[in-house]
Amino acid sequence: MSDQKSKQSSYWFHVASAGEYQQVKPLIEQLILDFKDKPHKNFVRLSFSSKNGLAWAKKDSLYSKINQVVRYPFLQPWKIVSFFVNHPNCQIVFSRNDFMPDLIFLAKVFKVKILGINLSRLNFVN
Repeated sequence: MSDQKSKQSSYWFHVASAGEYQQVKPLIEQLILDFKDKPHKNFVRLSFSSKNGLAWAKKDSLYSKINQVVRYPFLQPWKIVSFFVNHPNCQIVFSRNDFMPDLIFLAKVFKVKILGINLSRLNFVN
């Protein structure tokens, strides 16, 4: 692993659709803005459950500044593991109640921090 990746912080934002994207958008903007001129920039991954939410986000000006955008149904467990291995300083941010059990399980295995935004109920402890 490169020295740069070991110093880089990674943030994986998972949202259901466009409304949840709007909730995390200010955080993503700040993460990108705070580190834009630093050698070890933050890596931001955004995953959507909704095809329509993803289509909506593609029209947003922030979309091109996010390092990686994916749709959750296409994230197989081996891809999640690969992300954690390649991004050792990762944190996951869930918005609302759209939890991904396989992601939560693998995050616990890899000791990845899980954060929640605007959660009405949280049934797990990290």
